[in-house]
Amino acid sequence: MNAVVNSASSTTAPAAVLANLINHGLVAQLPETLPPEWQAAYHAVRSLPASTYAQRQQAFLDSIAHRADAAHIELEVYEAADETYDSLGQLRTYAAWETLQAPPPARPALVQGVISRPSLNLLVGAPGAKKTWLALHLAACVATGLRWLGRSTQPTPALIVDEEGGLQRTWSRLARVLRGLNAPRTAPLHFIPPALHNFAEENVVIPLIQRAHALNAGLIVIDCLNNVMPGTDENNVLSVQPVLANLRRLSIQADLAVLVIHHTNKQGVFRGSSALASGVDHMLLVQSPPQDTRIHLSTIKARDVEPLSLAAQASFTPDAFTLALAEQQVPSAKLSNSARAVLLTLAELGEAATSQLAPQRVNSRTRTLIYELAAAGYIARTNPGHRGTPALYALTPLGQVAINHV
Repeated sequence: MNAVVNSASSTTAPAAVLANLINHGLVAQLPETLPPEWQAAYHAVRSLPASTYAQRQQAFLDSIAHRADAAHIELEVYEAADETYDSLGQLRTYAAWETLQAPPPARPALVQGVISRPSLNLLVGAPGAKKTWLALHLAACVATGLRWLGRSTQPTPALIVDEEGGLQRTWSRLARVLRGLNAPRTAPLHFIPPALHNFAEENVVIPLIQRAHALNAGLIVIDCLNNVMPGTDENNVLSVQPVLANLRRLSIQADLAVLVIHHTNKQGVFRGSSALASGVDHMLLVQSPPQDTRIHLSTIKARDVEPLSLAAQASFTPDAFTLALAEQQVPSAKLSNSARAVLLTLAELGEAATSQLAPQRVNSRTRTLIYELAAAGYIARTNPGHRGTPALYALTPLGQVAINHV
């Protein structure tokens, strides 16, 4: 039973559900949705939350040992595991002549204008900026097909890899998010409590790829980056690149969107090596003081989506969490003379390269200022982030508002 069962089987065949549960401890279906004759075995295996594969297998065998059809049930489960083994990890190879035909149709965005599939995305912000709440809310909206901050979602199962909150905290937060959305009990949303994943190691993504296939997941949320790269120098390009490569591998081989939560530095820009910006498809900045319930979300870097800038209003009660689109407000932070000059230049030119925004001399301070303005949501890059391509920037809607106050 070393194979992984695909989602098509796991939602229709009881044997496939049991195979998933035995192989991976994966509770992918409600017990009461199974035929009565399968429920006892399902409950017996499911009652071992911290078990190993061998323990789960033995629990399954013990639960059916008294039945006359035990051998038949065992065979069904083994066959359910084996029949989909070859479907995993098979990469499609295209011939040159195929490019002369119409390309495959583009897949709808997972979250309109925010996250595509497959893709690698970063959600960055200071401690207390409500990054995890945003990510959980987004995952729940995707899993249930509900709109997220006014944007349509493509319904797909979602998986949360929690390496920071812990079982009790994530349990409570996810329950409050689901109640706030009035989400159904059957919502295909799952989470893994802290399991010490280390994405600097080569094979760490294999179990996650297999689990994503088993769930048919289209989204994985990872909380947070520094906890899945222990001992790695986040400021060193050579140290960060293997982590990004593994995250990208997870996205491509599991055919899903990966959303990783990360922190900002003291300047309000993403923490760590510049490789993080060049290695992701969309980097979003979350700004919200811990004591405030207003949240500002803006693009720092975008590859396949238009830069965005929007505001949300969060509501916390002991039982529920809700999030609603809100009217944007100009941040109260004071702009330096250099920042004002950049905004005015963009207002005049419409779009400009870094060299045009600093005609005297482009230096590290200039680049930091550009990052800070992008992080604050005033400007956004308008062209893809390919190496060697001059960066072009334009005012965001928030920047257009701010220019009236400059």
